[in-house]
Amino acid sequence: MERGKNERPKAPSLRWWLIFMVIGCWILPILLFTGAMGYYTVRNLRSQMTDTIVTSVRNAVQNAASAIDSAMEASRASSYDRTVRDSYEAYRRDENGILLYTSITEYLTRQYRYNDVFITTMLFFCDEPETVYYTNNRANTNAYGNVRAYKENVHQTVIDYAALIGTDVRFLENGGRLYMVRNIVDSSFRPYAVIVMELDKEILFQGAANVVWLKGASVSLGGASAVLAGGGAPLEGDGTPGSGIAYTIRDNVYEVRARIAVPPNDVVFAFEVDGAPFVREIGNFRNLILSMAVLAVPLMAYLIVAFNKYVSAPVKSLLSAAEEIRRGKLGFRLETQPKSREFIYLTDSFNRMSASMLEQLEKSRNEQISLQDARIKALQSQINPHFLNNTLEIINWEARMAGDLKVSRMLEALSTMLSAATARGTKSTVYLSEELSYVDAYLYIISVRLGKRLRVSREIDEALLVASVPQLVMQPIVENAIEHAIVPRQRGELILRAYRDGGDLVLEAENDAEMSIADSEAIRTLLQWDGGGGYTPKAGSLGIRNVNQRIKILYGAAYGLTVENTESKTTRARIRLPLIDGSPGALGSAEDELPLS
Repeated sequence: MERGKNERPKAPSLRWWLIFMVIGCWILPILLFTGAMGYYTVRNLRSQMTDTIVTSVRNAVQNAASAIDSAMEASRASSYDRTVRDSYEAYRRDENGILLYTSITEYLTRQYRYNDVFITTMLFFCDEPETVYYTNNRANTNAYGNVRAYKENVHQTVIDYAALIGTDVRFLENGGRLYMVRNIVDSSFRPYAVIVMELDKEILFQGAANVVWLKGASVSLGGASAVLAGGGAPLEGDGTPGSGIAYTIRDNVYEVRARIAVPPNDVVFAFEVDGAPFVREIGNFRNLILSMAVLAVPLMAYLIVAFNKYVSAPVKSLLSAAEEIRRGKLGFRLETQPKSREFIYLTDSFNRMSASMLEQLEKSRNEQISLQDARIKALQSQINPHFLNNTLEIINWEARMAGDLKVSRMLEALSTMLSAATARGTKSTVYLSEELSYVDAYLYIISVRLGKRLRVSREIDEALLVASVPQLVMQPIVENAIEHAIVPRQRGELILRAYRDGGDLVLEAENDAEMSIADSEAIRTLLQWDGGGGYTPKAGSLGIRNVNQRIKILYGAAYGLTVENTESKTTRARIRLPLIDGSPGALGSAEDELPLS
């Protein structure tokens, strides 16, 4: 079945179209983006947390290995420095124990007192193990207590242990104290003394304390185990790799094992890192993402409600009002007041448009009624304009035959004016020269009546004679000045002007009489009258009102007629028109007519 010519395909509603656009282009992308961002962010955060822990452990282990290696290197210096051996050989020769004590103590102080890794450094000779020489770190004030703890708890173990280690370095742990043991050998690599160093674990393993989220840490050096932080971490188990770092995760706790070789020992670290706080932050972030996704739903609902209130409802009202206009209800007004500035403007514009359409309709009806009345009156008059012209022409020839040239010229002037009046329906504009010919015809007839008591002067720019002007726009103004200012006094002066003012043409008729205040107010009211009821103009005054209305209809509100008193106590009627070239082919030409000769 074909559609009618005026039937349009049904388009979707603006409201539902925008709702679908909001859901498809805003809500769904936000939900998808939020979900994807949450998933990848949580995954990346977990990966970054693991990388951070492993990197922190690796740095701690490497720093500790470097510190252990430096401590071992410092202990090795006692074998290569001949001070200890020379002092002991001198003692063997002269048995001067005081000199030996002084020499060994000074050496230990000079060599190890200022090394912060060593708390107490002790030395004894294999032949006389009961005598222990020592020095304390400058920052430690409990040197005697450290030595006594060593003698009571560790010394015998060190004596037994030293016989087995040869030139290697071994570590012992006792009561939370960590000792490093090394034999001092002669040039034949035979041990003749033993150096024992109590190590400061905080200095030696200070990197371990910097492991992020550390819960506990332990270390094993060649079999000697020590707690580094917290309650320690179990070193047993299968998690320790042959070398490098390995970890397991239990209940968000990372159990990290790291093994590094510091010959001749393997150093094994065990760390417990609590990732729960970070995991809680990840959970908080996940909850935030979910909250944002959930919050998008009420936001969407609010957006739909707001759109319906601020956009859809006003549009619906405008559509309903337009439908009322289409049904012929001109002048229909929207009484609802929208909430947004744009729709307030559209509503006001619609109401003004509706009122204007009603006003134009009323004017059109009034014009139709007036036209009908005019046609009825024309039919009633039953007068043929051509018959009048022919009759005037016959009378004119009779006057010429009788030699009455004055009457002949009056008839010619009257014929000119009658031709202009009866031709107004055939053309709307004429040359200025033709319009002035109508004025001259009227003035000639009046001059016969007033004679020399009427003085007329002209100030006409001849270059403007071909300008296009509305037909009979000047003659009614001149007639009004003659009838209302000069005839009552039976004398007077009239000045006619035509000049250019920018892009405008100005026509003036100035007489030497001054209007009264009442006359001035009456003319002002007449020129502003819209033809409605409540006001009845004086007879003979409609001519200037019609001139003003015709100009404004043709050219707009910027143009028209003004009548006012001048400073010279005269009355000046001024017509302002757009300057339009009336020459043949020009825009707005006077229908390609030539001026009358």
